Amino acid sequence: MPDRPAGGLPPVSIEFGSVEWAEEVERYDRRSPARTQAQSARKTIETGTTKLDWKRCKADGPGATRLPGARKLYVPLGRQGARGRPTDSCSS
Repeated sequence: MPDRPAGGLPPVSIEFGSVEWAEEVERYDRRSPARTQAQSARKTIETGTTKLDWKRCKADGPGATRLPGARKLYVPLGRQGARGRPTDSCSS
């Protein structure tokens, strides 16, 4: 699903990797708030029914991570996630 990140960058394709999805979402109980919020956000992203609020990633992250020009989305969309911390996903 193409979407235009903040800053006028070209559209990006958003993909949900099956291995990553299983590791980060399916490890939760089917009824857990974290899992239901992630599933709802994924459906919203895949259907393109909302404008996504892209955030700029820090160019240099912990552990020598380099993400110059990368953007991220916070899930659940538009609010804090379980335990008050959003899950983020970076895209360059």
